[in-house]
Amino acid sequence: MARDKAQVLDFLVQIEKQSNAVLADKQALIDLQNEHNRNREALQHFKKPANNTKSDKSRKPEKYYTYFGSSFIKLTTDKTENILRQDQLELESKINQIRDGLKDKVRRLKSMQDHHWNTGFDLKAV
Repeated sequence: MARDKAQVLDFLVQIEKQSNAVLADKQALIDLQNEHNRNREALQHFKKPANNTKSDKSRKPEKYYTYFGSSFIKLTTDKTENILRQDQLELESKINQIRDGLKDKVRRLKSMQDHHWNTGFDLKAV
């Protein structure tokens, strides 16, 4: 069965779009994981005893400067920690959502390229 040039070109465009979607999701996943790690490091800072205050070495500062958008805001320790924890939960849900969607996109791309998807790699944890 002979295919004309338009069909082949359309098929290649579809494969290219699908592969670009996979690459975009992978890059978004990397960016979200980097932000997740930065927040994790900031939360770890709250668990360590403060050693850089001038007055009392064992006391944590009551307020922190936090960077939101394009400005610094001085917030209490509890409020800053709560904001970071909420941000962590949102990041984890976005990361899991992208991971779940990425599996389907990769499976679709492999099927378009006539590769066989190995069974058992799409299992979900209990």
